[in-house]
Amino acid sequence: MAGGLDQDMAAQFLYTKLTQAAGLAGLVVYEGGAPAGAVYPLITFEAVPFVAPTLTAEGVYVLGRARYRVKVHAKDKPFSYLRPYKAAAYTALHRQQLVSVTSGEVYAAIGQEEIREEQDVDGVVYRRAGFEVEITGRSG
Repeated sequence: MAGGLDQDMAAQFLYTKLTQAAGLAGLVVYEGGAPAGAVYPLITFEAVPFVAPTLTAEGVYVLGRARYRVKVHAKDKPFSYLRPYKAAAYTALHRQQLVSVTSGEVYAAIGQEEIREEQDVDGVVYRRAGFEVEITGRSG
């Protein structure tokens, strides 16, 4: 696990959890921004600045942390419309983990810091609701 956290593995972890969540069925999940012409509602997740890896007290495991912003997007809908999707995304990720038996890697997610954004573009109101999630990776 390079640098204590494999970013590709962390992104795959998020994508898998979000696409498999029952409350998000039918929504397309994009890493980064959604393409022009995307169908709403949709979900995006994007990495935010990386937190440096650290050693545990025993010096056995290398820990790495990365944060991602997870957002549910809607067009011309109120924030209340986004609430059940945001809750489903949070449930899919908060306190969830992925364990790779073959490599000994463990990825766990903790949801935190609420996001609520609104933007008016030529009379069309785009709203985004979500949260930041911290992915912790451990190898050993």
